[in-house]
Amino acid sequence: MRKPLIWSIHCLLACTLTVSTALAVPRVMLVESFTNVGCPPCPEANAATHEFMTAYAPAMAVGVSYHVFWPDASDPFYLATSADALGRRSYYGVNMVPSLYSDGISTVTASVAALETMAGTRLTLDSPFSLVVGMTVEDGLISVDVDVTAEGEVPDGTLALRIALVETEIFFETPPGSNGETDFYDTMRDMLPGHAGTPLTISQGQTLSFSESTPVDLTWNLDNMRAVVWVQNDSTKEVLQAGSSAVIPTYVHFYGASEKLDVVDLGTLRTFETYLTNYGSVSDTYDIHVTPSLPVGWGGSICIGAVCYPPWILDFTATVAPGARQLVRVDIQPLVTAGVGTMTVTTTSRADPADTWTRAVKLISGIPVLSVDNDGGYTYETYFSAALDASGRAYAAWDRIVDGEISAAQLGHFDIVVWNAGFAYPPFSADDRTAMGAYLDGGGRLFLSGQDVGWAMCDAMSPFAGPETIAGYNTYLGADYLSDDSGDLIVTGLDGDPIGDELSFKLMGGTGADNQISPDLVAAREGAAGFVLYSADEVAAVHYESGAFRVVYLAYGFEGQDSESSRFTLMDRSLDWLAAPSVAVPEDGSGGRPWITKPLAAPNPGRHGTTIAFTVGGSAPAPVRVAVFDVLGRLVRTLWDGPAAPGACSLVWDGRNDAGMRVAAGTYMARVQVAEQVSTVKLGLMK
Repeated sequence: MRKPLIWSIHCLLACTLTVSTALAVPRVMLVESFTNVGCPPCPEANAATHEFMTAYAPAMAVGVSYHVFWPDASDPFYLATSADALGRRSYYGVNMVPSLYSDGISTVTASVAALETMAGTRLTLDSPFSLVVGMTVEDGLISVDVDVTAEGEVPDGTLALRIALVETEIFFETPPGSNGETDFYDTMRDMLPGHAGTPLTISQGQTLSFSESTPVDLTWNLDNMRAVVWVQNDSTKEVLQAGSSAVIPTYVHFYGASEKLDVVDLGTLRTFETYLTNYGSVSDTYDIHVTPSLPVGWGGSICIGAVCYPPWILDFTATVAPGARQLVRVDIQPLVTAGVGTMTVTTTSRADPADTWTRAVKLISGIPVLSVDNDGGYTYETYFSAALDASGRAYAAWDRIVDGEISAAQLGHFDIVVWNAGFAYPPFSADDRTAMGAYLDGGGRLFLSGQDVGWAMCDAMSPFAGPETIAGYNTYLGADYLSDDSGDLIVTGLDGDPIGDELSFKLMGGTGADNQISPDLVAAREGAAGFVLYSADEVAAVHYESGAFRVVYLAYGFEGQDSESSRFTLMDRSLDWLAAPSVAVPEDGSGGRPWITKPLAAPNPGRHGTTIAFTVGGSAPAPVRVAVFDVLGRLVRTLWDGPAAPGACSLVWDGRNDAGMRVAAGTYMARVQVAEQVSTVKLGLMK
């Protein structure tokens, strides 16, 4: 039930929050969300944000929710706050809902795990500012008083102080919009003096006072009103400190780590620095318990401050003053045995045992395959893990929401990376693209799946696409993006292809995720081959070998394949193909293993066909297959499939298919394969 409205004010309401006045001021994180009552995914996102805020607010995080005008321009919260909501939307360049910003510098997925990960990073940083926030309600006015003190060095840039009046809880019996949402939290009701805020020019050691007021709106429930205040650097959009007119609990702490996962070589000691921070108003003592889960032969230990303990000691205590933090260092060293090791640390307040945190740091070492879950918060990773389990290969998992971004150095520890793009937008951040490019340039092997990868990186309507993303897509995936929706969910493998042969499945129903809304339509570039095709013989996936790397790219979501057997087969064959060595031609033309030179064609283009010439190397006859394909990856003609002696070879293609019929003029591809080495040449056929 919605609480009754307060129609008259006869008393003075006041509450104050003081954030530490020490030089090292703990941060309070600001979470800003953009939503709308007609947005279908918004209720789930808002519920996740509220769950996070319930645990963190107000001592560690404060939130503001803005309602924008799309998809439902009649959103009652938007109509009441349109100027301020649109001002904040324009400030960040928000173009979709739900959108979530953490401390102004990062867009995160609206999930508890993503917000906790961001909190683990932001709350370990000190702030140069402390805030004292007071709010009073008297004589029909809400007044907010703020003292800002520059405790530390003031960063360069244009600073602003912003004040938002938020209603912490609003409940409807009937949904005000089409998405069914009835419960709203931290809803922005007004910004004082407006969304642009007040310019802040301040020097270290200085305290400035600000006061703003506005008439009470009788639709607000004043029992649930508070002022959220933050200092923001408009030059970078980073929020440097936040606070609110809420009361600091007596006992509240946070335990987290800015780094929670890494990859190292066997034998390398890895140190994780974590912090236990007391956000309460009094000194408190914490019980610290460590639970190791390490492969045989691995070492692990913990340090509290400057004191380090042997690995058989698992219980400790630490006393932390209010506003202070304690370093908790976790060491892990992988020895001999490949695997994944974790050290889980639980911190519990002795004064308030319900105030407890559990966090784990994880280390990967010696594992050949990495499975990256970047599906946007869905659970599609289960389809990938099941297929990897069935393949019998050792692999490690990396959850982008929980574990953060992965660097090129970290990727470089793995022979093969399996990347589940799911519904992540964008599927790759700028840092992801840089890291993945470096990994592939260094000889990496990638399995990539996602129905909107092509759209996000290449489509003219995508807000994430640009010349750089299109070039990366073409260069590293061996594909040209054609359209956002194939219009077809029936897929068949290409006969004779090392991955696609005899595969057949649907992208709907069955045991799949049944989530393929708009699988992309692509074309294979030179050096790539389409190996599964939609029913109209249009390309659904390609495998691509550059001189340095190999890629298997599904322009649809792997999780959507309707049968477990097709998923297991496709994954197993893909991993086999990716793992196979690229065979280089020996410089002296010798060597025991078979090899081929780059094929040449002449005349090219030809009117009546062409001659394809290449050289087979090695010490003995080797199985050679030469075939012609069209640009969609369909087999046109098999010219040779059998043993070939070392030496010069030439085959004539007369422009006919395997049925003896002349094919249409256009572009074709000749593919020559010996053992695991494949080389291609583009053919032009004239009328």
